[in-house]
Amino acid sequence: MWKAKKQRIGDAEDNFKKIWSYCAEMDRTNPRTRYKVKLSDLQDGGTGQERFLRMYICWDASKQGFRHCRPLIGVDGCHLRSGSGGMLMIAVGVDANDSIFPLAYAIVEGEKRESWSWFLNFLAEDLGITKDREHEYTFISDKQKGLLPAFEEIIPGVEHRFCVRHLHSNMKVAGFQGKALKDAFWECARATTRNSYTSALRKLRALDEAAYQWLGHKSPTEWSRSHFSTHTHCDMLVNNICESFNAALLGARDQPIIDCLETIRKMLMTKFFEQRQKAAEWKSMICPSIVGKLKKIEKQASGCLATQCDFFKFEVQQLYGAQHQVDLERKTCSWPDEWPLITRDPPLPPIYSARVGRPKKLRLRSGGEVEPKLSEDGFKVSRKHILLHFTICKKPGHNSRKCPSNPNPKQKKPYLIALHCTYTVLLFYLKPNKRVIYSTKQIPIKNTTKVPRQQHQQGEATIQEPSQQEEPTNPVPRQHQEEASHSVPIKQEDSADQGGNNKASKTRQSNRKKPYYTRSKTTSKSKFYGNNDDPIIIE
Repeated sequence: MWKAKKQRIGDAEDNFKKIWSYCAEMDRTNPRTRYKVKLSDLQDGGTGQERFLRMYICWDASKQGFRHCRPLIGVDGCHLRSGSGGMLMIAVGVDANDSIFPLAYAIVEGEKRESWSWFLNFLAEDLGITKDREHEYTFISDKQKGLLPAFEEIIPGVEHRFCVRHLHSNMKVAGFQGKALKDAFWECARATTRNSYTSALRKLRALDEAAYQWLGHKSPTEWSRSHFSTHTHCDMLVNNICESFNAALLGARDQPIIDCLETIRKMLMTKFFEQRQKAAEWKSMICPSIVGKLKKIEKQASGCLATQCDFFKFEVQQLYGAQHQVDLERKTCSWPDEWPLITRDPPLPPIYSARVGRPKKLRLRSGGEVEPKLSEDGFKVSRKHILLHFTICKKPGHNSRKCPSNPNPKQKKPYLIALHCTYTVLLFYLKPNKRVIYSTKQIPIKNTTKVPRQQHQQGEATIQEPSQQEEPTNPVPRQHQEEASHSVPIKQEDSADQGGNNKASKTRQSNRKKPYYTRSKTTSKSKFYGNNDDPIIIE
């Protein structure tokens, strides 16, 4: 498989023979695109030809698009796995929709100070990062080998951030591991104010003094949000923009130099076109991802109160949070108004003896002072002019204590009395007089009562109950009798083959609960339960 793939893409030396042809094609199709090829000082001993060393490319579309991106640039490097080896250096920005925006890339011999300085020199010229504007840009990286000396040499005035994830990896390599230290470290990185950063750093110090000393050598302006500058309008802590671009180039890193450059070019061309098509369909001037963020902020702003102190200045106070100063004219927002931490001992409150009872809020009026009117300001109404109504008799002019229909003011309310009586009656009827043992096996009694046909013709289906004096030989339960009385007759025509014999019509039973009897497991007697669940002893 490897031999077939090598035969298809050709030899690495054949690809390097097309370098100058590839550069000439870029001049013809993209004249404003900048590329640089540097050859090595080493020459072939037989032919005297120079060898390839580095190549830098920055397309004109990337230079034009960076004008509308945030002043935040991520740089990173990854290894090439082709036959010639080398490193791929990339520079990625962030557009207005918080998406990655590739800026430039270069193929170099390795990751060292000379190669990074050569790459950053061309990058600063293409992006317009001059000496007087260096403080406006911020670079974020994984702290690669030789990168910091290159920044100090080429663009020393830019702000530099470290990826917090890689910084934590270095912290674990130094021997400071554990979830508690990790949570304390990330709390320091996510802190947005100086005081919150200080309190989080104290928690980390309480966990491990050595980790605190190791982290003290790193400037908080490089890894904590509390010390970031605001001109970048981005509080990114990790270098995921470069990691995402490196993951997209995974297939191109296995190819020879010309195929690798062509794969990157096609990917950038496709991405720029797709982003342009999506932007053409937007119906608002604000990008969709920013609109989503504004919706979340709008929900959070519902818990804030704004007090206006000038035409464009407001003081915004959170219900249970900090206080901010907002200037709409300058479009600025101050840091949370946190008071400085003082180590001085606080004073104790003065000695005060409070009076008994609820403190009065209204002042005492003098004897000659006239009481206010019903409504002076249109909002406050005196309770003196409100007509009282009793809730039971619904009559005005009195309350429950002075109601003539309620002579005993301590008497319970009617609905409470009714509830108490109902509860007492239920307890009386539900409490059994005798001990009744319910068996798990219940045997229903079949309905053997016959209803006369004459009663069906009259529209009445009733059964005469036996008198209490005469005791029937075969007693019928009262519930069964009621079921028979509630049964609905169903007429059935006599057929010709029955010979005209009159037969009793069928009856439809009601849905009421049928009576049943059960045999006790502890006694030899059986008990019959009627319609009202009254136990009747059957000998």
